[in-house]
Amino acid sequence: MMNKSKSFLTEFSWLLLSALITILVLTLMFGKDAFQKNLGIDLHDTYFVTPSIPVYVTLFIIVGFIIYYIKEFRKKFSRKTQNLITIILGLLFLVSLTRISQVVSSFKGMEAAYKSQSQNESTAKGWKVYPSLPNLKIPAPQSTVSLYTILEYLMILVQVIIASLLLKLGYNWGKSQRDKSVILERV
Repeated sequence: MMNKSKSFLTEFSWLLLSALITILVLTLMFGKDAFQKNLGIDLHDTYFVTPSIPVYVTLFIIVGFIIYYIKEFRKKFSRKTQNLITIILGLLFLVSLTRISQVVSSFKGMEAAYKSQSQNESTAKGWKVYPSLPNLKIPAPQSTVSLYTILEYLMILVQVIIASLLLKLGYNWGKSQRDKSVILERV
């Protein structure tokens, strides 16, 4: 009984450490505003206001997964409760990245709509030159890769890495369980 309560207290302290690191990171990023109901993020000429709770939860999931994965990697993924916590945090991390990539995709769509709107306005408000110049060749627009496209692919890469880490965890956990059962059969 005492061993179970000690294990529970230890895991609770690791989760509390993850929460404290999350609060520290958010305080360093947002200063006093980190403890407000809404967070304001100023990106160049755009100001985003978002509720603070989803930001806290997402960062807690990321920090908790990293801490638990490193901690269990050192123990060779041999403990059941800690591995389950790591798997749950990893799956929540994947879900969070999926939600973030959906938001990034919507920004990508807004950027494309803005570009097409600004191109239509520039042709409609231009000067009319007499006589017309039919042989004037308009250069083709340069194909550039959007920052949002790069961000989308980066998130997909991170999701693949997290999924492969979870597969490695499952494989090593099963391997350690098999090794334990072989040792018990010999005894």
